[in-house]
Amino acid sequence: MFRRRPRIPQPYKAWIEDLVTEQRGEGYWWNDFESKDSTAGRRILAASQEEQRGFVLATATWLDLLQRKPSTAFYETWAVRQIMRAVLRRRLPFDHDDVCCLLDWSIRQPHTSVRAAPQMIKVLQDYLKEHELTSDLRKRVSKLATCLEEGYTTAETRRWATKLKGLGGLSTYALPIVSGEAWSDAAIRDIETMVGEERACWVALMQHCARARGAKPAKKWSGEADAMLEKIGQPAFERAVLRWFPLVDRPRTSPVERGSQYQPDPNLLLQDTNADILKALAWLCAGSEDAEVARALGALALSAYRKVPQMGPGCVSVGNACVWALGAMPGAGGVGQLAMLRARVKFGTAQKGIEKALETAAGRSGISLQEVEEISVPTYGLQEVG
Repeated sequence: MFRRRPRIPQPYKAWIEDLVTEQRGEGYWWNDFESKDSTAGRRILAASQEEQRGFVLATATWLDLLQRKPSTAFYETWAVRQIMRAVLRRRLPFDHDDVCCLLDWSIRQPHTSVRAAPQMIKVLQDYLKEHELTSDLRKRVSKLATCLEEGYTTAETRRWATKLKGLGGLSTYALPIVSGEAWSDAAIRDIETMVGEERACWVALMQHCARARGAKPAKKWSGEADAMLEKIGQPAFERAVLRWFPLVDRPRTSPVERGSQYQPDPNLLLQDTNADILKALAWLCAGSEDAEVARALGALALSAYRKVPQMGPGCVSVGNACVWALGAMPGAGGVGQLAMLRARVKFGTAQKGIEKALETAAGRSGISLQEVEEISVPTYGLQEVG
C-alpha cells in the first residue's frame, strides 16, 4: 500500500529553512552555532507555546525525512537541532500522542548524541505531572532506555537511562543486565526462567553486582554479597558462571552502530553496566576451590585484556578482577592460571597485578617460584600419558 509522505506545515517549514539558510549564510562552523546569536532562532524562541510545540513536532518530521537521504551531512542539521533542544527546555503543551511521537523520534536516531535524551526526560516529566503513565508510554520509555544502554555509554548516559526507567515505572527489582551480548542474554534467560525465591535472590545479587566499584571489593560490599551468595548456594553460583563466562568472548548478539571512525568499535567492547556485573561476579569466585572455575577466570581475563583498536585492552577492570580473584582462591588452581596469564598477557600494568597476585597465591599455597615457572610452560596437549 502506498504510504503518503508526511507533510510539514508551511509556517514551520519556513522557520526551519530560515535556520538552515542562516547557518550557511553566516558561515558558522557547525558546532559553534548558538541560538542567542541567531535571528531566526530568537524569533522561534519568542513564539507562543503552541507555535513552539508545532515547531518541535515539525522538526522531528523534517529530521526523519532528511535521515532517508544518505547525502545529507550531519552538520547541515546542527542549527535546527540546537533550536529544537532550546525550545524543548521549556514546558510546552504536548498531549499523549505528541509525547509518544517524540519518544519514537528519539528512539529512531542513529546515535545517542542526537537523541536529545535530557529533553525527552523533561518532556516526559512535564507530561506525567498532570497525566497518568500509559502502557504505550512505558513501552517507549523502556525502549529508549535500552537504546541509551546498548550503545557507547558514559556515566551521563547511564544516569539518563536510570532516570527514564524511574519515570517509566519500570521495576527497580528488574535485572540490571543489559541484553545484546552473548553472556548477558544467557544470564537474563537463565534468571528469567527461575521463579519465586530463587529468582528474587539472583535479581538481588545482580543489582548488588551492578553497584560494584573500585579495583577490589570493599568489606561492606563483600559482606552483603556473601549473604546473598549463601542464599543462592555456592554450587548453583559456580554452575551459572561456568555457563556465562565462556560466552563473554563471543560476538554481540545485537550489533550496535559505530558512532565514529575515531572511536573504538563498540561491538568489541563490553557494555559498561555488564562490565561492572562481570567484575563483581569474578570477585565472588575468590572463595571457590573448583579448578574449572579458576580456568574460566583465566580465560575471562585473557578476553578482557585483549587489545581493541584505538583503545588498548578491552576491559581492564574485568581482567584485574579476575586476577584478584585468582590470587585469593584457595589451592593451586588460581596459581596455575596466574602463571598462564603471566606468560600470555603483554599489557604492562596488568603484569604488575599478575606478579603481585602470583606471589601472594604461591606463598599461601606453599608453591616455590621454580614450580610456578614450570606450571607456566605450555603443555601443547602432552600432559596426558600416551
